[in-house]
Amino acid sequence: MDQFTLGLDPRPKKTRKEVFLDEMNQDLWMARKRIMGAQG
Repeated sequence: MDQFTLGLDPRPKKTRKEVFLDEMNQDLWMARKRIMGAQG
């Protein structure tokens, strides 16, 4: 447990997995938005 860095850093460090999942979610959201826009 590294509480020292946790307390000082306002933005918690993301693990590589979390960053990957965030990018996946963003891509899915953009794709869904594009599909909805095409339908509407």
